[in-house]
Amino acid sequence: MYHARVTDTIVTVASLRSVLIGAERNLDLVRGACARAERDGARLLLCPELQLTGHGAHDLMSENAEPVPDGPMSRELLALSERHGLCLVVGLAELSGAVVYNSMLVADRGRYLGVQRKIHMSRDEYVYFGCGESVERFDIGELSFGITICYDNNFQELSLAHALHDVDVILAPHAARRGEWPDAPDAHIQPRPDAKPPLGHQPAHPGAGVRISARPPVSGRLQES
Repeated sequence: MYHARVTDTIVTVASLRSVLIGAERNLDLVRGACARAERDGARLLLCPELQLTGHGAHDLMSENAEPVPDGPMSRELLALSERHGLCLVVGLAELSGAVVYNSMLVADRGRYLGVQRKIHMSRDEYVYFGCGESVERFDIGELSFGITICYDNNFQELSLAHALHDVDVILAPHAARRGEWPDAPDAHIQPRPDAKPPLGHQPAHPGAGVRISARPPVSGRLQES
């Protein structure tokens, strides 16, 4: 007979208002959310898409990008995860070579676990970001999880990839812009001549490199911050 171990895991979901021109301000919001999550006894803190660099149709989305995990904001996230004993999942613009990605950084108690890159770009995002090409699995002992970023949630193949990874939870961070969007925004959008080139508009198959593993189920209760 097979007996599955069930573990209660508290996840704090922080709804934070980031800005394009204030990376340090955005980081301060994460610092406050970490303190709140620790007080609540959370094991994991989820922050929004592009939390550190802001989200909007502006060059600053990519100009604020940094290498991960060696950039200054990434190092601060690693320190925060260790200081508060948390797994942090935080959005930022990741610079890799000449390409900028819309990524979620994962750090667990001072250890860098990796990033999930957004695979499908929405509307004008393709002007600023390259497309991710893999679906990652993260394991922190009490919990295994995958991440599906914003517009990627429209593609059920990614949920299938997470299922094949046998994750306990799928985290789905989003960001929304304030204000009015034009009716046909793509008609007039052109990349800047000096823009960092994306990998292309067609990502690799989301199931590529998927690994199947056994993992007992975990029940969790969601706590909003």
